[in-house]
Amino acid sequence: MQRASSVTVGSAGISAAQQSPQALPRAPDALESVVFCLMSGCCREKKPMTTRSDLLRGLAKAGLAHTELRMGSSWLVVVPGLAARILGAGMDEENALWVAPKLVAAPWAEGGNAGGMRTWLAPELGPKGFFGPDVAGWQVPPALDPGAYSPTLPADAKPGWHAWRTSLTADAADDGKYPISITRSVQLDHTTTNADDPSLRFRFRHELSNEGSTVIGRRVGLWLIAQVPSAREGVITIGLRDGAATDHVRPYFTELPMGALLMERGVACLRALGGTKYKIGVRAAAATGSIDFEGPARLGSGRMHISLRFPVDPAGTYLDRPYSPLAVGSAGPGDAVQAYNDPRTGAMAFSEIEVHAPAYSLEPGQCQCFEIEVTVRRVLSPGRPSR
Repeated sequence: MQRASSVTVGSAGISAAQQSPQALPRAPDALESVVFCLMSGCCREKKPMTTRSDLLRGLAKAGLAHTELRMGSSWLVVVPGLAARILGAGMDEENALWVAPKLVAAPWAEGGNAGGMRTWLAPELGPKGFFGPDVAGWQVPPALDPGAYSPTLPADAKPGWHAWRTSLTADAADDGKYPISITRSVQLDHTTTNADDPSLRFRFRHELSNEGSTVIGRRVGLWLIAQVPSAREGVITIGLRDGAATDHVRPYFTELPMGALLMERGVACLRALGGTKYKIGVRAAAATGSIDFEGPARLGSGRMHISLRFPVDPAGTYLDRPYSPLAVGSAGPGDAVQAYNDPRTGAMAFSEIEVHAPAYSLEPGQCQCFEIEVTVRRVLSPGRPSR
C-alpha cells in the first residue's frame, strides 16, 4: 500500500504539519582549518548533529525555517535560508548526512559551512572559476551560498515535487558576469519505501536558467555536493566503465596519501576519514553515473549507505578539473564525478561525494535540468555497490 507523505514547515522553533497538496571554506592545510575554525567560533559546540532531533533543535536555535518531508520512518529536511540545502536525510532518528555542530546563515568566511547537500557552480577555480582564480584566492560567493532561496512551483511541476529558487549574477574570475537562477527540487519516492525495505529514496533535481539577454555558452555548470560524516572510517566508491584508463582518475591538490585510493575493475574506492586533505576526480569518459558512500552507522549497529545515480554524457562539456596547471592530468576534459576528504577531525570531520552536470549553451530564458536519484539505507555489513 502506498503511504501518504507529509510536509512540515518549521520556523523559529514553531512547526505545523499538513498533508502535502502535491564551515568553513576548504583550507589549504589542516593547520589553517583549525585556525579558521577557532576564529569563526564553529567549534564551540563540539557535539555533532547526528539525529533528526539534533538538527531540528539546531535550526530552532538559529531561527532558521525549514521544510520536512516524511513518509513512514523516512524523512528529509530542506533549509531555504542555507542555500536550500537538504540538511537532513535518513530513517527514524539517524541523519545520514554530515551537519556542522553550529548552524548559522552566514557566508563561509564567517562559519557558514552548514553541511548537507548543496548546489554550487563549476568551474570552481582557474581563469574562469566562480570561487577565485586559484586556491589562495578561494572564496564562496554569498549570493550562491547561503543565497536567497524561496519556495516556488515551476509551471511543469508534477505532483509530489517541492522546489526552491534563487536568482543571482555568477561572477567569474575573468570578470565574466552571468545572470542566472537556480531551482532546487525534491520528490520522495512514493513506491519503494516500506516496512520491508528500511530506506529513504528520493529524486533531486537542480535547474539552471539564463536570466540575461545574451547567450551563456557552456560556461556555467551545475554541481551537487553531499557532505557525509567521516569521523570514523568509511569508503567512497565511484563506478568506472570497463577499460577506463588510469589517467581518467586523477588527484587534486597533491598526490594521494599511500592507501587512500584502491583501483579495482569497475570501481575506484577512496578512503573517507577525517584528518587529511585529498580529492579525486573522474572524467566523463570513464564514469558510469554512480557514486556511493558507506560508513559506520552513527546510531546502533550496522553501516549507513548513501548512493547517487545520475546520467553521464561521455562527450559532454564538464568544467571542473584540477586547478594548478602543474597538477597531474590538469589538461583535457573536466570531471563528471569527484570525491573529497577534509582535513578536519572530530565533530567537524566530513567527506564529500560530488556530481557535475555537463554545461550547455543556454539562450536567454532557456533552462537546463539535471536529476539525481538518491538512496539512503542501513546495511548490516560492507558490500560492493552496483555500478
